[in-house]
Amino acid sequence: MTNVSWVTYRRAFYRADAGGGNEIEIRIGKRTPALDDLLGREGKRRWAFLTACNPGARRLGAAENRVRTNALKSSLRSGGFLFFEGRSGADAGDWTEEASFLVVGIARREADRLRRRFGQDAFVTGLRGGVARLWPA
Repeated sequence: MTNVSWVTYRRAFYRADAGGGNEIEIRIGKRTPALDDLLGREGKRRWAFLTACNPGARRLGAAENRVRTNALKSSLRSGGFLFFEGRSGADAGDWTEEASFLVVGIARREADRLRRRFGQDAFVTGLRGGVARLWPA
C-alpha cells in the first residue's frame, strides 16, 4: 500500500444513494439496517462497495478517475448487476472522496475480480444481517 493505511480504510465512510432521498451509509464492522432492508426488497443476500478510483491508493487526477469510474460502471451494467452510485472517503478529510458503487447481489469472487481488474487494494462487502467487512483483510 502506498498513501493510505488499512486503518484509514476501516475508518472511512461508504455512502450510496439508494433513490428517493435514501442514502445508505456503511461503516466497517457495523450492521447497516437500511442496506439489509434494500437487500430484502431485492431478494438478495450479498453486496459489495466498489471503486475504480486511485488504484493502489495512488491519487490520480479527476479526469482519469472519471474514465475509470465510467469503465467500472459499464462493467457493472454489462454484468447485469443492480448498483447504486455512491462515494467513499475519510471523515477527517485526509483522503479525497472517491466515486463508488454499492452493488447488490454480487458474489465476493466477482467483486474481487473487479477489484483486481481496477487495481484496488480492497473493497467492502457483506451479507444481509451481517457487518460490513473489508476484503481482503
